[in-house]
Amino acid sequence: MKETVSKEQRLAVEAFKKRRDENEPKMIDSSSLPAGTAMCYYCKHCYALTTKISESDFTTEIKDCCGECKAMKEKGWLK
Repeated sequence: MKETVSKEQRLAVEAFKKRRDENEPKMIDSSSLPAGTAMCYYCKHCYALTTKISESDFTTEIKDCCGECKAMKEKGWLK
């Protein structure tokens, strides 16, 4: 049985793929940076920067999912 995909879902998936392709090469491995450098955290789906905090910041919430991917996940379009 063929599933129908809405135009909204198709556009969201295309935007997701574009974000992922553009963001992956930009990812910084925080462990390779000098001590004291801000730590970078990325969306686990599209690799967009979600949180950047100092090493000593223990109060800022670290987001593992960007807003766009979170919306897609809530609609069941992303696992």
